[in-house]
Amino acid sequence: MSALRCMSVNTWRGGVRNPDGTPADRLPALCEAIAAQGPHLVGVQEAHEWAADDGRLLQEVQGRLGLTAVQDSFAPGRSTGLLYDPDAMDLKEWETVTGAESGFTGFGGTARFDVGLPYSLSVVVAHMSHQSLPLAIHQASTANDRARRVADRAQPPGAPRAEAAMIFGDINAPRLSHPAAPAEPRPEDLPAANLAYRFTGPAGKEEVDRPVAELFDRCRWTDLALHLADRTGDPQEQAHLLASTGHGGFSVDRVYVTESVVPATSGLEHVTIPSDHAALYWEVDPALIDPTLTTCLHR
Repeated sequence: MSALRCMSVNTWRGGVRNPDGTPADRLPALCEAIAAQGPHLVGVQEAHEWAADDGRLLQEVQGRLGLTAVQDSFAPGRSTGLLYDPDAMDLKEWETVTGAESGFTGFGGTARFDVGLPYSLSVVVAHMSHQSLPLAIHQASTANDRARRVADRAQPPGAPRAEAAMIFGDINAPRLSHPAAPAEPRPEDLPAANLAYRFTGPAGKEEVDRPVAELFDRCRWTDLALHLADRTGDPQEQAHLLASTGHGGFSVDRVYVTESVVPATSGLEHVTIPSDHAALYWEVDPALIDPTLTTCLHR
């Protein structure tokens, strides 16, 4: 079984518009930059328009990338979506977020993949609130719950529970601090709109606010960049792993994995694409997923 090549891509207005809403055809160049990595799994954000017009843009993307869309993960007006290589992994289930929660979760649903093991791998592509920190905390809590529960849903009695799951995408909130991380921006360096969900405290005494990252940490998710930074003593590599991925000076694009998936992950890289965010690339070797590292089982 070979490693799965994974990517998280903020497409920046779908690759078809400028910030002012005028047309901008970045889609061919965007797909070329993604395809150059040969991914088996791609989670996208800001793909609101790909499902419109009977999925015309989504069909173009599938053709250019040679990947299959999880069709129900794309919907008009929804930011996130998922594409995968059916020769490398088999989609067994897609659980769409429904009801009153659907407009507020920061993700469209949870995919469950068969990767040739006794247990599944669940995947959530997230694009969390950049306007409300309390809402982003709720979104992170919901994603944590669904990713873990869907991962082990189909297991028969007595089968291993691995809770093998990944949550990745544009988290928008600051990550946990790390001594090797580049300096974070000062409040006076950011637009006033950004201060509501990245800082706390009164004017002049602001501090970086990290409750979203703290929730993931408390719920036993591993921030892959922090994990790899702790494993290397090379300051240059640490700075690269922890560098900002988008405008604004914070590393908002992240990959979180459950305990059992940590030994299976490697190779986190920032990939330059025609977007205002760098894409993330990493690998997961399913054969190295270790269910004995799961510390909390759902019963």
